[in-house]
Amino acid sequence: MSRNLKLLSLRLFLVLIVIHGSIYAQVQYGHKNYTEYQPGSLNVILVSPHGSYEVPGDIPDRVNGCWNQTTQVCLWRHNCTDQNATLSALMCSSWIGIDDFTQNLTRLIADELEKKTGKRPYVIINRLHRSKLDANRDVEQAAQGIYDAIQAWNDFSGFILEAKNEIEMKMGRGIFFDIHGQSHPQMWLELGYVISPE
Repeated sequence: MSRNLKLLSLRLFLVLIVIHGSIYAQVQYGHKNYTEYQPGSLNVILVSPHGSYEVPGDIPDRVNGCWNQTTQVCLWRHNCTDQNATLSALMCSSWIGIDDFTQNLTRLIADELEKKTGKRPYVIINRLHRSKLDANRDVEQAAQGIYDAIQAWNDFSGFILEAKNEIEMKMGRGIFFDIHGQSHPQMWLELGYVISPE
């Protein structure tokens, strides 16, 4: 092989490595690094909405909402005046417990899938503790009107949509896994399929 052909082959190889790395290894972060997006090459989306420990002081903790008896709707904000705290706690409870180790579990699952298939799943992680953002609730309940939490919720949801759209465009179909933990004393393993019993 001539020297010029060897150099050309080496350059092409290096360009392919750079292209491959830039497509699949570019981790993106949302507002203030509160969310993380790892684009992938496998038609699998892994999401960790509650497994993080970051508790920035400038985002107040989420609180129970206020039940509006007239409209039969919860008002999700920090400054609502509540005339029936017991009913509000029952109807508008904000769970702030963490799903222990689910962020790490999500990363481990992604690594194992890549080892087994040679392709990396899409990974989206909420890096805020659940007391600051409950990423898989609607934005009113999730962020309770706090700007930074709203931005993180928008980024988290946007990254999921971006991954979904890319998979549909490149691969046609995919599968979505929302990774959660459990704190039941019975040590249940639960799978949610959104299938009604009927």
